[in-house]
This record gives sequence, C-alpha cells and structure tokens, in this order.
Amino acid sequence: MEYKFVHIMAMGNSPFCLNFIYFLKRMRCEDHLFVLITKTDIPELFEYENVLFKKDLSIEMLSYYVKEGYSVIFHSFPFSSIACLFLDRQMLNHVTWWVWGHDLYRKNHVKSGDLKGNKKLVYFLKLGMNVVYSPLMSILWSVALKRKLSHLRAIVVNCGADEDFLRQKMGDSIKIFRSAYSVGYFNEDFERLPSQVSDSIIRVMIGHSAFEFLRHKVYLDKLSAYKNENLRIILPLSYGNMQYARSVADYAKDKFGDKVTVLSEGMDFISYAKLLKSIDVAIFDYEHQSALGNIYLLFLFGKKVYLSPTGVLYKSFLKEGIAVYDCKEIGEVSFKNFCIPSKSVANGVEYARKTFDSQEIEKSYREIFSYISPM
Repeated sequence: MEYKFVHIMAMGNSPFCLNFIYFLKRMRCEDHLFVLITKTDIPELFEYENVLFKKDLSIEMLSYYVKEGYSVIFHSFPFSSIACLFLDRQMLNHVTWWVWGHDLYRKNHVKSGDLKGNKKLVYFLKLGMNVVYSPLMSILWSVALKRKLSHLRAIVVNCGADEDFLRQKMGDSIKIFRSAYSVGYFNEDFERLPSQVSDSIIRVMIGHSAFEFLRHKVYLDKLSAYKNENLRIILPLSYGNMQYARSVADYAKDKFGDKVTVLSEGMDFISYAKLLKSIDVAIFDYEHQSALGNIYLLFLFGKKVYLSPTGVLYKSFLKEGIAVYDCKEIGEVSFKNFCIPSKSVANGVEYARKTFDSQEIEKSYREIFSYISPM
C-alpha cells in the first residue's frame, strides 16, 4: 500500500488515538500510516496493517518520514522547547501539528509529591530554581513558536482559545484549522442516553481528574457556604496524582460527609457521559486549555459551567457567545443563583452539537488532508 500521510501519535495508547484511527477507517482513508509511540501493546489494533508500534520517538524518525516524501502529522507536539529551536525549517514545511492542549500551554515546574528526608531539600531547591526556570522556559517556547513552528505546514486546534493563543505567538501567516477528535460516539448516541435524574438534589462536579491545578480544596471551601443545601459533590479522581486524590477525598468527606461521591475508578466513555448528564454544575478553574471533552458534553446537556475568568477558555467561549460563569462567584452568590443558569444555554448546545457531529468531523478531516497532501 502506498501511503501519503504518516500520523505520529506520541501518546499512542490514548483512547483519542484509537478513536481517530477507527474514524479514518470508517472514512475509508487508505493512504494513512499510523505510528503509535507506546510501551504497551494495543491488541485491538494488531489486525491493522497500517499501524506501527514504536517505544520511542526521535527527530531522526521525523526526518526519515519527511525525506521519504510523506506528509507528517504530529498528534501532540512531542519535542521540548529547546529541541524545537534546532528543528530544520524546511523539514517543518512537511509537518502538521494536531494540538492536544498540554503540548501548547506548556508548564515547566517541579511536581509536588510525597518527598521525605533529603528529597525534601532537593524539592525546595528545585522549587526555588523555578523562579528563574519557569519564565526562561516560557520565553524559549514563545521563541520556538514564532521562529520555528511558524514554518509548519498547518496546525489543527479544537477551540478558539487555542487559535487565539497561536495567532498571538505566531501571527497570521500560519494555516490553522478547527476540528475535533472523534470520541467514538456522536449526537445520536448522546440523545439516546436516559433522561436526567428527577430528584431535587443539585449535583456539583469539581474538575475531571486528580491534578492540583484544578484546586479542589479551594472550591470545597467555597462550597461550604452551601453545605446545608440539598447538594451532592462529585469528585472524579480516577487518574492523576493519586496521593493528591486521597488528600482531596479525605478533605471533602471531612467537610461534607455523605454528600460527597468520589470516583476513584475509571469509567467507560458512555457511562461517564451518563454521569455528566446528571450533573447540574461543573467547576473548572485553570488558565490553560484542558478537559474540553468534559466541557463540550456539559454544554451539549445544557449544564452550568464555571471557569477561571482569567483563563483562555472563559474568554474564548464568551467571545463566541457561549454562556460560561465566573468561578469567583462561587460561595459569594445565593445557592439558587449558583446553580441555575442565568443565560441561555442554546449557543453552547449548538456549539457542542457540531463537535459531536460525525458529518462535520469528516468534512473537516477531508479539508485538512486535502490541504496538507504531499505535492
């Protein structure tokens, strides 16, 4: 088989990668080769002749595929800010970057953890170094975006916030597409989900995982203003920093007792979607782009979503006319005003429907592949 496109998937065992491959098969895209970077086997893909498994990724691998004449697509940009500065600009002309989120809004900091003895000293030394290290790496990433990655063939983003960020860093010359990853389910599947629960309990979800940037304890404190109300707090903590997850779970139960539900085990996608359909309010307080799949489903179901007022998503959604709410209001407004949307959810529903529309996804993919096809 003669391939035109090579998809290099740095997080090859992610469900997003699998669903992307399945969707392209459904589209009958026969000229696409997938290189999955993973240290674990994925039996579901063993029968696919156009799927390769590699344990490591290198610039030499990229160079090889470009020299062979393929159009290379990175699903998440895998190279460090410093490595990007040494990439060949002509080579980048044959590369498309499909943004995931964390690869665009890069965080350079020391991770906290259960450090004992001398490790504590090392940790605090590194933490002190971050005063210099983090701003320096941020500057290097900005330089890499403007001087090198602006020479990419194209970039694919999932939301307006990402496009705005890239335009700010790169200018208007780079070709940017808006598209979505298929999650394997579409509008018609979500319409078949059971109706929302009919009891009077207000269900409030904080974050989507066990990462500290979601500031769970801050919002547990703020929600204490409503602790005597008929509410239930949902904490999805099945992945991330598991020591932090235990700490959050204990803190929540101390404050709210049996009004807390901790999700410590992973769920299949459709079960998780059912859960989101039962939520009334969701809180995502961070500055970068994350949890878009959760947020889009919450929009689709007409839920009230609180975001950081200084974050990229809050600003972008407001610009597109989508109702989102300021996290700073939590605990400061009445319980009724906290949980009942004060704006129309119609624009958010319509926005999300496009994200989960299989025909819209296929149309955007064909447009992208037509543009980046090898000459």
